Amino acid sequence: MAPTSSHIGILLAIIFTICIFDLVFVWRTLENELEPQQQQKQEEQQYYSSENTAQLHQPNINSTTSITDVPPEKQRAYQILLSAGVAEPIPAELIAKLPAWSDIVSQYGSEPIIANLESCPKFRAAIPKRERFAAVAGMFNTGTNLLANLITKNCQIDGHKTGTGMRIQVPWGKHNPPVTHRLRNVAKIAGKGINQTTVFPLVIIKDPYHWATSQCRHKYFTNWEHDAEHCPNIVNYRHTRRTKRGEPTKV
Repeated sequence: MAPTSSHIGILLAIIFTICIFDLVFVWRTLENELEPQQQQKQEEQQYYSSENTAQLHQPNINSTTSITDVPPEKQRAYQILLSAGVAEPIPAELIAKLPAWSDIVSQYGSEPIIANLESCPKFRAAIPKRERFAAVAGMFNTGTNLLANLITKNCQIDGHKTGTGMRIQVPWGKHNPPVTHRLRNVAKIAGKGINQTTVFPLVIIKDPYHWATSQCRHKYFTNWEHDAEHCPNIVNYRHTRRTKRGEPTKV
């Protein structure tokens, strides 16, 4: 029996419907692939346009003109600023705050200390390139904002499916302990749509003494027993109040 015009119309309608379905399916697939990358860019713009980066921009007052104006003991730290992209002239107020290189070496050594590198081959063997993420984690006042800025602007996982593969924080929240939050919590910023098992945490730490003094300047959500004159309470501030000036304090 020869097909009638109504049969042909029905067949064309079915083919058209299938084509539309396929287009929608492909579109949604592309959206799912691109959404984490777009979300990351939006979150980074919001993150770095907020107060997190306000302190990185200092007024250019009483500026130096070159490295010859910098005291010799601070020239190494000055060179680090230049290599990081800080343009000359650099404010004299900032130069005054730079540490001497001998102080840096005495406290931290001459090179960055990177621990647990043996875990990298295990991660690479377990997770394909296109699925991997590297993301920042660490306690308050340890430099997580700086590390996030550095990796997102300078690092790349070759062959990643959605971009560089760098994340401003681990998807369970950079300040949260992984034992209690990994696979149990999704961070409001840079946490949505990320498979947490494919994320390699880049954890930054700070020496206890300078970390504690940083907490005195900005304590975030932490609380501990101290007063304004004795922070981070290295001495027993309650006992100090009862001693005369100049007398030793028992702790």
